[in-house]
Amino acid sequence: MTVKQSGTYWVQAKGQLCNSADTIEVNLQGLEVNLPPDTILCDANQFTLDAGNLQANHQWSTGANNSSITVSQTGNYWVEVEEAGCKGSDTTFVQFVSIPKPSFKKVYSICSGEGLTLNYPNSNYDLEWSSGDTSSQTQFTNQGDHYLEVSKGSCRVRDSFKVNTEDLAPVDLGPDTTACIGDSIKLEVKAPNANYLWSNGSTSRSIKVDVPGLYQVTVTRDGCERTDEVDIAYKYCAEAINVYLPNAFTPNDDGLNDEFKVRGDFLEGFELKIYNRWGAQVYKTTDPQEGWDGTYKGEIAPQGIYIWMLEAFQGNFFKKGQLFLLR
Repeated sequence: MTVKQSGTYWVQAKGQLCNSADTIEVNLQGLEVNLPPDTILCDANQFTLDAGNLQANHQWSTGANNSSITVSQTGNYWVEVEEAGCKGSDTTFVQFVSIPKPSFKKVYSICSGEGLTLNYPNSNYDLEWSSGDTSSQTQFTNQGDHYLEVSKGSCRVRDSFKVNTEDLAPVDLGPDTTACIGDSIKLEVKAPNANYLWSNGSTSRSIKVDVPGLYQVTVTRDGCERTDEVDIAYKYCAEAINVYLPNAFTPNDDGLNDEFKVRGDFLEGFELKIYNRWGAQVYKTTDPQEGWDGTYKGEIAPQGIYIWMLEAFQGNFFKKGQLFLLR
């Protein structure tokens, strides 16, 4: 017979002439198998489980049949061992924990009065900043040494950094400005021991502007950065445009001063009008190369005083005056 439990077993034999009996004590002992206790591994790639009993037969939950296996994934692992009819088993839990370490700069420089915002994007871990904040994003306004500690269970990583503050005053280029064409404007920033970068590529403390546009400057010192911009526009101003109109002319066909004509700078959108003393328009032209020959409706205009009006640049330039037609 085959027995599967410990105990006392007896057998009795009977014959025609005599009887016989015997007793045996059977003690079945389990095979001792000891896997490591439940284990948490920080930043490890693999772990070896050893069931011992090298001469025995092994059957692991992974399908392996060696006395030891190497695992690389979190999970429950069991093994069954059999030797000389004795069996044993054990189970253990292995957890792999890999925490992405924060990768902050060693030193941050900010402008005094401003804040530095830092964040840790992975929300699957417990966080603790040096300020005591436990959120994924925090802000620093004071200089000093700081850190972020990231943990999960007994596993933790820490990254440290330093915050410096620089007292650099805000940059002010002034209000948006409109100037007369031909004029230049000086834009200047005063910040000792600072670096300058203008939108036109200049790295000097000041620039001269003579064309319209949006001008920006960035000032940096020890990591602190200040920026400002100003919009410069230009218009045509009468006092800035050089034109000449005579105050008299003599249209007598002698080849001298026979036309009343504008001379000087180019005028875009040119329009010249001339009126007699009763307010009637006697001449009009939009061609700066043309001049008045002293006639009105094909007739010779009388000698006397006339009023002229000159307009250009979509009405941004306007002048008027008197002329004397002399015969």
